[in-house]
Amino acid sequence: MGEVPHEDDGLRSMYFSEKLIIDTYRNAGTSAFTSADGIADKIVTAAFSVGTAYVAVIALVSPKDSVSPLLVTVPFVLLAIALGCALRAQSFQLQLEPPTNSVTVISSRVAATIKSKRKWGTGALIALILGLVIAGWAVYETYGPGADEQDSTITAQIWLTPAGMELVTTACGKVDDPLVGNVDEAKALSSGSVTVAVTTETCKQGGGTLVLPRRAIAVAKTAAG
Repeated sequence: MGEVPHEDDGLRSMYFSEKLIIDTYRNAGTSAFTSADGIADKIVTAAFSVGTAYVAVIALVSPKDSVSPLLVTVPFVLLAIALGCALRAQSFQLQLEPPTNSVTVISSRVAATIKSKRKWGTGALIALILGLVIAGWAVYETYGPGADEQDSTITAQIWLTPAGMELVTTACGKVDDPLVGNVDEAKALSSGSVTVAVTTETCKQGGGTLVLPRRAIAVAKTAAG
């Protein structure tokens, strides 16, 4: 006859409550890993998508014509940081070495891995949000209201005829020849009359705007040309 197992030989099946606790803990750990990796994956996708869209928009403007070349480049740096942090978060895996049967050690390893994933994931999310905000600001500054209202006046040199010198002297007192002032655009110098903005340095009786008829101008050209 075979021996009947005794109840005190140290082996027993798990109680329902114990199994429930173990299953809950395992599911929580798995869910935490999946969630952290899922968030990092979404950040990687978002960083690539935003970066691609931003390049497409900002490429329409030459860097020299943008409000601030530095402002335009900052989003690229932040999106690169977000991408790097997200990939780093995905790279963390549960440490299996050295082997152990200790529940405490395994629990500690799981917690540490999840913490690292979340820390790098949070850094990636912050960098992504900052990149989005600054990218939006850069696009607004480049294309928004007032973007075309920057000062586009051109400095001009105007050599005066005797009649023109008399006209300007009456308005400003003694002036240098050529007269130096600002015009709205270069082609204004070849129009029927030229509107020139002058400073108090040029016009001693007070800066302002002079309207010079063509007969008052001998030669007119931009200061650069």
